[in-house]
Amino acid sequence: MAAAPDVVLDFKNAYNGYGTFAGHLASKPVSPVAVSVSNGGLKYSTVVDKDGNWAITFRLLTVQSDISAWELSNPADVSTPLRLSPE
Repeated sequence: MAAAPDVVLDFKNAYNGYGTFAGHLASKPVSPVAVSVSNGGLKYSTVVDKDGNWAITFRLLTVQSDISAWELSNPADVSTPLRLSPE
């Protein structure tokens, strides 16, 4: 079984109470992969495209967010969260 995919952050922004993160996976996915942003007790998720690109806009409730990824076929194997602030 493959290891959880690694998330790479390419863009971050905060404006008017919302944050946006966008990036890609460190390697091209071979199966469907989801990426989540956790912020203020809420989790926002999306599925990456065929090249591993992703973007999420979320309500900015706290200054710290965690970004993680996992293969949809193996949701128990989640990547180590990337912890950061959108500002």
